[in-house]
Amino acid sequence: MKVSIRTVLTFVMALTLSGAAALAQHVHAGDIEVIVDNGQIATTESVYGAELGEDGIPNEIADPGFDAEPGTFSASKPIGFNILDALRVWNGADFSTIADETISVTFSSLGPITTPTIADTTVTGFTLNAGSDGTYHKHLTYTLNAPAETGVYLLKMQLFDGLAELESSDPFYLVFNQNDTEVNHDAAIAFVESSTIPEPAGIGLMLVGCSMLGMRRRRVS
Repeated sequence: MKVSIRTVLTFVMALTLSGAAALAQHVHAGDIEVIVDNGQIATTESVYGAELGEDGIPNEIADPGFDAEPGTFSASKPIGFNILDALRVWNGADFSTIADETISVTFSSLGPITTPTIADTTVTGFTLNAGSDGTYHKHLTYTLNAPAETGVYLLKMQLFDGLAELESSDPFYLVFNQNDTEVNHDAAIAFVESSTIPEPAGIGLMLVGCSMLGMRRRRVS
């Protein structure tokens, strides 16, 4: 039976879209999607925006969370985070300025783990266990400490395997808006996106299919 190229492409696109739809059912909108790619923990984006105080508590936010599909990790695998740099503040052109503020990260009774005050210093955070089905859905709480001035702040992070069976993720970035304008927030996010090399790994066939359909990758905010 002769099959046309058009039929094959249509079938591939249908598979891609069905896979994307299935993924959307598991991964919560706005969260950081976590995957495993060739033995390395990875995030499918490298830059994420968030609004401090959006949940009604000043200087604090519990978004974005981390979310992984069933089977991503082995049951109860401990996944932790590192903070990889001092907190940076947007100066209108870049994030070369270290903030007077720090950010503290907590989860229930765990923490606080606080950003260092010296550039390029790593602070190791706590681990949280994956679910029995290999999912990982956690929302850390981020608190901007005094003086908590208006501005846009940059937090550089990484995920690691507490059992050292998987390679740690490449760095990813959270861009927090503290009562500043969305114009400044968007400009800061765009700067980090343009400065982040290489692109995070592991998006694979789904992004290839999306590219075929002319779909544009969006950041999570």
